[in-house]
Order: sequence, then structure tokens, then C-alpha cells
Amino acid sequence: MKALIFIPEYYTLGSTIRYGFESMQYEAKIVDYYTFFGQKVKYFMDKTAGFPEKVTRFYKPRYVESINQKYLTIIRNEKPDLIIIYNNQYFLPATLKSIQGKTKIVFILGDNPLYSATSDYNLAILYYADLIVSPDSFWSGQLYKLGYKSG
Repeated sequence: MKALIFIPEYYTLGSTIRYGFESMQYEAKIVDYYTFFGQKVKYFMDKTAGFPEKVTRFYKPRYVESINQKYLTIIRNEKPDLIIIYNNQYFLPATLKSIQGKTKIVFILGDNPLYSATSDYNLAILYYADLIVSPDSFWSGQLYKLGYKSG
């Protein structure tokens, strides 16, 4: 079995999950979109993170699209059996739709997708999940009421 874990490298959760897979003799790799870019892009995106949508709409869609193109390339090359996504990692619904059925998709929620402003697609991408892991029973209940398969 091969798993790709989409999570920032500096989160120990990703290393813990990877270690769990490796201890069972499975292959697991961490994918961190932040490593896709040079220092100038990282600096710019960090400094403009709180800007209003009327400003970010000029550059953020291209940034997110480039992340998703790289994700598709990695997934196509690695051919994972399982994809684990922490929160949203800037995944777009179209990206998940294109891989749905080819691999199992698991979301691990660290933030409430109903109230997190990190992505406009927080809820839309969850519809592609085979499993949603939530640390909060209240979030799980809310997701269940909205019709998600798991929560």
C-alpha cells in the first residue's frame, strides 16, 4: 500500500502518520505545497494572507491552481492507494473529482470546516471524501446533518 499525506512538513501529525504506515511496511510520503515555491512567492503569500478577497482575487486563484496541477502530477506519478489530506491544503473540487475512484480520499480535520476561512472550498471538497476524521463530535454532527458520508 502507498499513501500520500498532504500536510505541512512542520506538523508532527504528518510524521506520526507516516511512521505508522512505515511500521506496517507500507510506503508513505508527506506532500507539503509550501515546498513547491521559492522564497519570494512564500514571502508574498505569507504577507498577503489576510488581505481581502477583492485584492487576492488577482493572484490567489493562479497560486491555488498551480498547487493543484502539482498535486495531480505527484498523484499521477506516485499512484497512491490512499490520500490523506489535513484540512484542505488548497485542494480544489475539480482535482478531487479527477482522482475520485482511483484512490481512497481521507480528510483529517484540524479546524472546523464550517467556520474556517482558509479556503472557499472547505465544504465542497469534503463531498469527495471516503472518510472524514474529525476530533470534535459537534463538527461531526454538523457534517452529518449536511449530508456528508462520514464526519
